[in-house]
Amino acid sequence: MKTIQEIFEYRQMIFSLVRKDLRGRYKGSVLGFLWTFINPLLQLVVYTIVFSNILRTDVDKYYLFLFVALVPWIFFQASIVGGSSSVLSQQDLVKKIYFPREVIPISYVTSCFVNMLFSFIIIFMVVLISGVSLNVLGLLCLPASGM
Repeated sequence: MKTIQEIFEYRQMIFSLVRKDLRGRYKGSVLGFLWTFINPLLQLVVYTIVFSNILRTDVDKYYLFLFVALVPWIFFQASIVGGSSSVLSQQDLVKKIYFPREVIPISYVTSCFVNMLFSFIIIFMVVLISGVSLNVLGLLCLPASGM
């Protein structure tokens, strides 16, 4: 319980690290923050071409099913890989000041979660454009798919 309370006391540091990570992710690129939206759109275009033309399946709009499942998987994969090495990548910060070391992986995973939420905006737009009806039960399962 003490650890949770200590992490809560450092919540401003977590928010600051998340902002820094989100700003720095696409800082040097021409399109900047738009890559958060362009990347999922380009993935969706590739899946549409591959699974509609090359690898034909019996499932109608299979690319959409694949993409909806892939976004939480990418979040999970990025959180595990990046979160496990985040303390090492921030070793200069760890050596300079005291704070709970759990703050760094928490901030990295939160940053990945925010990116996943932006990807879900693209998914909802594509679902609405494609004419697929939204299922209330499916929407209730979204928070569980990200965890």
